[in-house]
Amino acid sequence: MQKSSNAPRVLAVLALLAAVIVLLVVISDSLSGGGSGGRDHAPAGLVPTKKGQPSEGKRFYVFQPGDTGLASVARKTGVSIAELEQLNPDLDTFSLQVGQRIRIR
Repeated sequence: MQKSSNAPRVLAVLALLAAVIVLLVVISDSLSGGGSGGRDHAPAGLVPTKKGQPSEGKRFYVFQPGDTGLASVARKTGVSIAELEQLNPDLDTFSLQVGQRIRIR
């Protein structure tokens, strides 16, 4: 009696898991508004105006999942941490939450 190899079964399970993970990532990205985006979409976190462009006057940033604090907002928006703190004097930088809006201009 010969031993049968389990390699094909293991590979099939791994391929199925990989396909499920890719599917979940694609669905999650599409539900969160990610994707390639169009030319008329505002950068992530910026609150768009009626035409889909960030306003040039007062602009706000909305904290996104993965934002680690003012340093990540400063990198994404080009606004210094000191300026962000000055524009948001009542902001508690230790309790920032996803969905929270802060002023950036």
